[in-house]
Amino acid sequence: MRANGLRIEGDRGETLVRPVQATDDPTTIGPVDAVLFCVKLWDVETAGAAIRPLVGGDTAIIPLQNGIDASERLAPILGASHVLAALR
Repeated sequence: MRANGLRIEGDRGETLVRPVQATDDPTTIGPVDAVLFCVKLWDVETAGAAIRPLVGGDTAIIPLQNGIDASERLAPILGASHVLAALR
């Protein structure tokens, strides 16, 4: 993603986001506006704790699991006011 950007494809066409800020260490980024939270069910709590440095006063966390209870599991970790429920 750092080299080629992030390509998003869908029914409305294709979008290329470039440049992107990508890292494997969330502490290097700081608070962000939104996080698309896309991990497997067994990683929800661990990944949720790992992204705490990304959460600022107005950050929205959007879990995109297949109808699983990720929102309810993330709320105690990141704060219920930050976690938005979404279904794929």
